Amino acid sequence: MFTYKIDHELELALPRPELDAEAIYQLVEKNRTEFAKWLPWANNIKSPKDEEKFLKDCLQKYGKGEMLLTIIWCNHKPVGTLTLNRFHASDKSTEIGY
Repeated sequence: MFTYKIDHELELALPRPELDAEAIYQLVEKNRTEFAKWLPWANNIKSPKDEEKFLKDCLQKYGKGEMLLTIIWCNHKPVGTLTLNRFHASDKSTEIGY
């Protein structure tokens, strides 16, 4: 797993769709009502397979230089995601999602 260690508790890692989808799906399921208020995609993830597909799509976009999704790990457990979206070459900026 490719990771970026932040400190002794936190690290960011590229997703491994087949291995990480279930855990990330459970986070979405647990927080769906709150997520849906702000994140339109929340109601589209209805199963671990949907999450796996989403993670694979994100890796493809990463390969094209379009976005980066990482999983936030705290004490070796996934606790969320961090994304860099819509890279703007003109001013070398991006949008952050978490």
